[in-house]
Amino acid sequence: LGAPRLKRNNNFIDVIKHELGHILGLGTLWVSKGITGTSEQNCPYTGQAATKEWRDLSGCSVLPTELDGGSGTRCGHWDDSTMKNELMTGYLIQGSNPNPFSRVTIAGMLDLGYPKVNYNAAVRTIVATLLPDATGGVTSETKLHPTARLHKKYCSLITITTRKTT
Repeated sequence: LGAPRLKRNNNFIDVIKHELGHILGLGTLWVSKGITGTSEQNCPYTGQAATKEWRDLSGCSVLPTELDGGSGTRCGHWDDSTMKNELMTGYLIQGSNPNPFSRVTIAGMLDLGYPKVNYNAAVRTIVATLLPDATGGVTSETKLHPTARLHKKYCSLITITTRKTT
């Protein structure tokens, strides 16, 4: 993706914010800080602050990291199939739909050792989509308050889409 195309699709600033997140350590310092396991271990995320925000958001105990892609994507981002357009997933959602920071990413800064964060910079509305399970089970889209919880039986089926509200 070139800069003119990113500007035309209103994504240039999102890419800069995403890369600044990496410069600050999101995804790039997780292993050295002991926040994730290695790629061979499927990079489980163990940072307490981001995991707490994920648990408060979804009701699920495991914060999923990206297991697809090459070495620049795998284990260095939140899971794209779960977090969709959150800014620190490994895949950009192009177009005018924003790719905002969630409370999970902001809390990830605490896990890296930053002493203070501003949760007010996070999106306020989260849309959770429950995908059909192997038996053709539930599919729904529900607007959630950031502290709402989903039933734990849906943890393996959840996808989160962040939408900035005005």
